[in-house]
Amino acid sequence: MPLRTGSEPHFSAIRHGLGYGMVPESLAQDALVQGEVVDLAPDAPLDISLYWHTWKVQSPRMENLSRQIIEAAPRILAPPPAGVEAQ
Repeated sequence: MPLRTGSEPHFSAIRHGLGYGMVPESLAQDALVQGEVVDLAPDAPLDISLYWHTWKVQSPRMENLSRQIIEAAPRILAPPPAGVEAQ
């Protein structure tokens, strides 16, 4: 079985009752609506700024990936918290 990392396996464990944790809102939304999970702090959301780090010199493939991520992020992610300037 291949090793899976990231938010999805973590959230799968939460959905199966193996604990609690923080997961991206976009990942939890359907499970919250369906009652599969419970928001333990609905009045205390925690927004975290994300940063895309890259080397100054990148391969063309990595430059393309970086460009795609930077272009897609504003469409997928919530805007930065008040007082934090988007890069």
